Amino acid sequence: MKKILILFLIFQSMNSNSQVCVGKANYYNEKTEENTLEEINNFKNTTTVFVLPEKDRSSFEKIVKDNWDLTKYEFISLSEYKENKEKYTYPTYSFLKFDNYILDSEKTYWSFLNLNLGYSKVKQFKKNGKSTFETTFLATVFLSPVMNLKFKNYEDYNSGSSIMNYNIGFFKNQIQYINSSIKTNENFNCLQEFKNKEKLNELKTKKLFILQKARENQQFVLKNDTDSEINGLLSKYEYGYQLVSSEELNNRILNETEEFYYLMYSQINSKKIVSIISSKTGEIIYNSLDRLSYSLKDSDFKKISNEIKKS
Repeated sequence: MKKILILFLIFQSMNSNSQVCVGKANYYNEKTEENTLEEINNFKNTTTVFVLPEKDRSSFEKIVKDNWDLTKYEFISLSEYKENKEKYTYPTYSFLKFDNYILDSEKTYWSFLNLNLGYSKVKQFKKNGKSTFETTFLATVFLSPVMNLKFKNYEDYNSGSSIMNYNIGFFKNQIQYINSSIKTNENFNCLQEFKNKEKLNELKTKKLFILQKARENQQFVLKNDTDSEINGLLSKYEYGYQLVSSEELNNRILNETEEFYYLMYSQINSKKIVSIISSKTGEIIYNSLDRLSYSLKDSDFKKISNEIKKS
């Protein structure tokens, strides 16, 4: 018998790579349903409550203040949201919050750690916080935690042993991309192949920034890469690149005014997604999906190199 457990998390330490879908993402069929004009207009008339991590909260709030102009907004704590779910509903409020969904059955164990944007309506009011809701999602960021199959409850997740640091620079780019995409009524399916040839052409002369521990976020294999191992993976990449630490990449995204591109690897259960992202706008210029694949390989870089060559 299947059961779905939904956990609302405030992360003390979260280091997770991620992929942005704008629209109603469906992991199972790998499609993203477009947002309708009615849904977007409904959303734009709300006040968005941002339920943000407690760690570095002021930094997260500054990112929102500097990059969000779709709606009015407020910042609230997780406890305030949980205690007043009926209050923070449409038509007055929308939300952006971190959710964790676990699908556990006899045959399958899937974990989804998402950053969701949407709005909810009370479907059936019940006392003691047991009301049911009807939710419209407008964007989903699939986060990619390190996952060990023995971690199946809130305490294990929140201990930090299965979730690493979430880069505030990544959050900035995600907010920028969601904000600009919904403003122009554009959708993006992060669960399919995508190439922006014009932007990829720039990587013929620009360096691609790659995390030194590029495979650190694997769900089933925890591996700390050395520079030589990463350089080995990159042997089939024919253009310039630079290995950087997570801290350096974060600082570059937050502080550099000149645009650069960086590689993002995410593991969403059995699906591997490799993307290249603009530091200036959060735009995804390359997106590749592989099923039943669990780590970066030299073939991933060969594929990127070929796309740059063809651009």
